[in-house]
Amino acid sequence: MMKKTIKSLLLKEKFLEKVYIKGDNYHLKIIAISKKFITMEEKNKQQIIYSPLTKLITSNKIHALTIETYTPKEWEIYKKKTN
Repeated sequence: MMKKTIKSLLLKEKFLEKVYIKGDNYHLKIIAISKKFITMEEKNKQQIIYSPLTKLITSNKIHALTIETYTPKEWEIYKKKTN
């Protein structure tokens, strides 16, 4: 259930095109894809993902979080490499 809540929160950020969430409710890996990431620094990409999740993190509903961000082109390359 927590994964659906997190995905919903992240997709409210209008520019995120796709969001994938792996792991259990406490240790999560978030993969976010957006064209906007092309012009952003890594720290800004991370902040965009953390921001809507702040309440879940501070209330310890999320204990550990790993974030990967990709542009659509980077995501396609990554998927080809891992398949």
